[in-house]
Amino acid sequence: MIRIPREQYDAIIAHARREAPREACGLVAGHRDRVERVYPVANRAEFAVEFFAERGLIPPGRDYRPDAPGSIAVERFFMDPEEQFRVLREIEASGLEHLGSYHSHPATEAYPSRTDVEMAAFWPGMLLLICSLADPDRPVVRAFRVIDGRVEEEPVVVEE
Repeated sequence: MIRIPREQYDAIIAHARREAPREACGLVAGHRDRVERVYPVANRAEFAVEFFAERGLIPPGRDYRPDAPGSIAVERFFMDPEEQFRVLREIEASGLEHLGSYHSHPATEAYPSRTDVEMAAFWPGMLLLICSLADPDRPVVRAFRVIDGRVEEEPVVVEE
């Protein structure tokens, strides 16, 4: 079970709404199973192809060019690496634990996509919060962990 204060829960939704139709993204920090703070991070999806290609991190058989069949579209998220590093240092300095990340699905359900599962391999067992705006009047935030490619959902309790 993941506990999150209403203010932080609402901050994820507000960030998702501001960024739509692009995906919003950020990191979450707290202690154990309680998210105490969310940290929005800039989505630099337009730089992801170059970043991954330079480091040899594009999985075999995947084409990341935006115009390629089956490509990973720019609408996906890619956290700005420098900002992500700065936030991780801020989390450590504040005495919180880095619990995981969040991102939005502006038009689809709050469930990890194939790409989300692939990317989770870089953060095994970390918390993944996904905010769906598929119904803009009723956003949904769900929590998951991806372990060895298996998606495991955790209940979210919003603390008033």
